[in-house]
Amino acid sequence: KQYFTDCVRDNLHIMLCMSPLNPKFPVRARKFPGLVSSPTIDWFLPWPEEALVSVSHGFINDFPLDCSDNVKSSLITHMGRVHK
Repeated sequence: KQYFTDCVRDNLHIMLCMSPLNPKFPVRARKFPGLVSSPTIDWFLPWPEEALVSVSHGFINDFPLDCSDNVKSSLITHMGRVHK
């Protein structure tokens, strides 16, 4: 019994994939702080620019900024491109 428990503890790996844009993400982060306090993030492939701009859009689009829509759109595009 102890051997099995030791083997599982040493070899069990769990992968969780969560999007920070999901409205349930902050709720889960508050309920389970260990999931977001010290995760290991592995990017196996580079993100496409379209995906980075989409994430930027999700964070910045509804954020109140004192600027024109054209400037806000440029900021969203820039934030996606700068992280490439």
